[in-house]
Amino acid sequence: MKYYPQIFKVLYIATLHILLAILLFRGIAGGEEDQNAEEKIQIEGENLSYEEERGLYTVSEEAVIKWKGVTLEADKVIYDSKQDILEAEGNVILREGEDVLQSESLVYERKADRGIVGKGELFIEKENYRFSGDEIERLGKDEYYISHSRFTTCDCGDRRPSWEFAADDVRLTLGGYARARNIIFYVKGFPVFYLPYGIFPVKTERQSGFLLPEIAYSRRSGFELSQPYFWAIASNMDSTLFLNYLSERGVGSGVEYRYILSKKSRGHFYTGYLNEFLLEDEHRWIADYEHRQGLPLSLEGLVDLHRVSDLNYWRDFGRRLEDRSRPYLESRTSATKAGPGVGLVTEMKYYQDLWAFNDFGIEDMTGNGYFDEGEALRDEETIQELPKVDFIIHQQRVWKTPLYFDLDSSFNNFWRETKGFDDLGSDGLPSHLETDYDPDTNPDPSGDDYDPIDNPTGTERNYYYDIGEPIREGQRMDFHPRISLPIAPGDYFRLSPSVGFRETCYFSDVISDRAESREIYDLSLNLSSTVFRVFEFKGGSKVKHSLKPEVEYVYIPSVDQDDLPLFDPLDRIGKESRLSYSLKSFVIGKSLNASGGSIYRELVQFKIQQGYDFNRETNPFLPISGEVEIKPQGWLYLKSNLDYHVDKEKFLGFNILCHLSDRRGDFLRFEYRFLADDPGWDDEPGTLDDVTGIEWISGESGINLGRHISLSYRTLYSLLDEEIMESGYALRYISLCDCWSVDFTVIDRPGGDDDRYAVLLTLYGLGSVGTK
Repeated sequence: MKYYPQIFKVLYIATLHILLAILLFRGIAGGEEDQNAEEKIQIEGENLSYEEERGLYTVSEEAVIKWKGVTLEADKVIYDSKQDILEAEGNVILREGEDVLQSESLVYERKADRGIVGKGELFIEKENYRFSGDEIERLGKDEYYISHSRFTTCDCGDRRPSWEFAADDVRLTLGGYARARNIIFYVKGFPVFYLPYGIFPVKTERQSGFLLPEIAYSRRSGFELSQPYFWAIASNMDSTLFLNYLSERGVGSGVEYRYILSKKSRGHFYTGYLNEFLLEDEHRWIADYEHRQGLPLSLEGLVDLHRVSDLNYWRDFGRRLEDRSRPYLESRTSATKAGPGVGLVTEMKYYQDLWAFNDFGIEDMTGNGYFDEGEALRDEETIQELPKVDFIIHQQRVWKTPLYFDLDSSFNNFWRETKGFDDLGSDGLPSHLETDYDPDTNPDPSGDDYDPIDNPTGTERNYYYDIGEPIREGQRMDFHPRISLPIAPGDYFRLSPSVGFRETCYFSDVISDRAESREIYDLSLNLSSTVFRVFEFKGGSKVKHSLKPEVEYVYIPSVDQDDLPLFDPLDRIGKESRLSYSLKSFVIGKSLNASGGSIYRELVQFKIQQGYDFNRETNPFLPISGEVEIKPQGWLYLKSNLDYHVDKEKFLGFNILCHLSDRRGDFLRFEYRFLADDPGWDDEPGTLDDVTGIEWISGESGINLGRHISLSYRTLYSLLDEEIMESGYALRYISLCDCWSVDFTVIDRPGGDDDRYAVLLTLYGLGSVGTK
């Protein structure tokens, strides 16, 4: 967590290191015989003396004292064992681990628990903290006074630091607060701002306080300012409160709450609200909640809820393209049990359809990505699964027989807010929303008015259920056991015949009380083999190449299912007599590390498959599907997959991804994605016909122009629309002293009305101001 401001936290850490180092000199009485072994110290120097009468130990000329990982060097060190006072002077250097304290003098009274460091500077390696002050005084237990203090994380040598804080005096209490007067922030020695007085928390643990603000600008929202406040509620929970201002929209607020109740119980909650009184006077909000909980009987519980106020929320406020193009939000609660041979998942799913413009929630009739008046809003007709239960038995041997058994079963309760059937029409619009609607001359231009003679198949929108229209509300129970007999003669190949039986029961009271069932059996025969060869190279490295050919035949008879409800593809299982064949190839490399241990890495993975459907009189060959993944070295990654229709001689889908990088952090990423307009190869039910195609190219690159400047760029270009969907530019500059950086980011979107600009200033060791 980032605290604001953090200079006082740094002052506290620096002072703590100094005083702890001083405390280490308790019991420095030159290794007296009556001291505990762990309190003994080692004293070295050119001149070592002891005055027994006064109890003084004096080390001069290159004095070195070591104790418990601490080393003190000085021109002269005096320890008064009677007064219990330790003094060091002249080029005092105190080292503890990687941390170094340099000062002109050091005085510490052990009995009074008081100490003074004069004209000192402390370097804390972990955060590159550099703290200096004319005097640091310990007033008592956990009480300190620092005069004329300066702080920075810059390492500029003899030059002025790029930035630093200065204060006349600071009084702080460890585990409490710091009070400072006359605080000035300098940039290259020039004062930038001034605070006469401040009180800030300086606790080692999380502490409530204001965080640094986030600042950005976009054309749609205007100037954006977010001021967060962190609330440390307890050691196992905290919260962040936000106050937001958008100059072109309005004001809002938000709350984020996190908690950990046990090792198996934790959660996170976020809600945000925006009053858009400057734009459309709308009340917009978002709510997300996630909780994970260990349950009895080794069950794992999950609550994952997501909801927004309107369909356009993510399109307006999503910063990533994948956020702004979300088709729906899924909320669910579940209880899961995973065992060695079984699996049980009980869950309830609820979908908020963000593209709910027609019955199926996938079509935007105006093509602008927003809900417009005249489009059929059907979010309330989205099918919900409340609840859903899956029980799986993984393949396992039946007692001591050669047979194996597995089971896939489920129970679903489908529900939606409105009528439980789809009142279909050819265009998805009722008559009164037709653009050319005229009740006298042209009652329905699309011809989907109810007509029992011309349109008796149930494809008319008449607000009544017609035979043939999908029923979308009810219960379904599916039970699919399978028996198989795998054999492996001679370990050359594996042959596995199997038979399965599927019983599916339906109940729906959408029209009347009725129960339906479906019985289908399936047969399959799988034949596979694995061959491999190991290639050895100099230096002990090896490469193993494996090939796995596989052939499978599946048969499912034809069963009439037209009168059954239609919830998802499981309700329409078509007849099959299909032969599929595939070839998988794996290349795994083995090398030795510096200690002689083995390192394994998957270098190449390749798969190609195709099928032949004996039921098809035309186009019996199914598309060829292929996938390849190549990772020869850490700097190169390639992945590609394709679907190619042999008879039509065209690609149904093709994707390729390439990522290159080097040790400097430079990288180049390229991706091409294509999906045909009509990836289906016929008009049979269940194929993907009339799907809107996509074809786009995305690219991202980054380059380091030396050690202090880096550039990055990303873009997404639609080849179908011949336009850039989104571009992003980023410039990062790191100061020569390695103590601050600034990031400039520009997001360019089509139309120019939603461009976004952001600046992020980071002072290393303190935090950031702006937005990533």
